[in-house]
Amino acid sequence: MNAVGAVVDREGRVVRGHLDASSGSRRALVEGVEERLAAGGPVQAPPGNTTLTVVATNQRLDRRVLQQLARQVHASMARAIQPFHALVDGDVLYAVSTEEVGNPALDSIGLGVVASELAWDAVLRAVGADP
Repeated sequence: MNAVGAVVDREGRVVRGHLDASSGSRRALVEGVEERLAAGGPVQAPPGNTTLTVVATNQRLDRRVLQQLARQVHASMARAIQPFHALVDGDVLYAVSTEEVGNPALDSIGLGVVASELAWDAVLRAVGADP
């Protein structure tokens, strides 16, 4: 993970990124943006950031459902990484299924919710924060 954004834990605290050099504390992105704008400075992030994500399941899913699962999980990652999908990063998610299990009790919404929560856990683990 090499996000341009900060990583936020489940309590909304910034655990990585957006470090205020003067205080040594981490703060919400909006604080830094507002400060730069008030000072008349540009709001620019360094290029070359990206977050690559893979969602792999053994659940049998048709193409449409797998694509929607990918969208749901990727959209949910904006809870953990702020900002997400900025112009200067290359955030991408790949979704694959081995098609091994057909479990009609697990609908696409339930699978998406579980996968989304696991993705947030993975982001937190990637930066050394406990989920």
